[in-house]
Amino acid sequence: MLTLTELSSHFACLDDIKEDDLPAYDKALRNLTQRHNLPVASQRGRVFLYSEGGAAAIRLAQIASEFELSRYAIGALTSFMASTHHIPRPKPGLQPNMMEEAARRVRAGETFNVNLIMSADFQYRCEADWVKEPVNEKVDITLKQTGRDHAAELARFVLPASRLIADVCRAFEDQDG
Repeated sequence: MLTLTELSSHFACLDDIKEDDLPAYDKALRNLTQRHNLPVASQRGRVFLYSEGGAAAIRLAQIASEFELSRYAIGALTSFMASTHHIPRPKPGLQPNMMEEAARRVRAGETFNVNLIMSADFQYRCEADWVKEPVNEKVDITLKQTGRDHAAELARFVLPASRLIADVCRAFEDQDG
């Protein structure tokens, strides 16, 4: 587990941030984690600790924020990253979130993107390349009849998630080794 200060230092190295700009960089990362309620794994005193998946979620949200996407769009992304849909349970009672699963897949060598999609009705949804839902015709028909199916895609913001998460995983490897 790493603190936000440790993650900020690691991300600053990845982003080639100058020493003079570190306080502003750290503050922006802290504001981002507070604004979007990014997942904390544990706490030591008053210091929050982040797991590999939580750190990956922070990094992806940070990149989206740098593109000045709206709070609403980043909120849709962070909700997706904290979700547990489409993930098989490894053990009864244990349900990893999307970013824990993403970190596991990166360690297994998979390459994938996370996509933030804006529909023609200006609603956001996210998907990961690896998520393959079996098509259930009855569910699809029900969604269309109730007006809850997805509108046509208008725009897509693509995060090269596996590459970004691999960078985060290295911070945890450095901590362990």
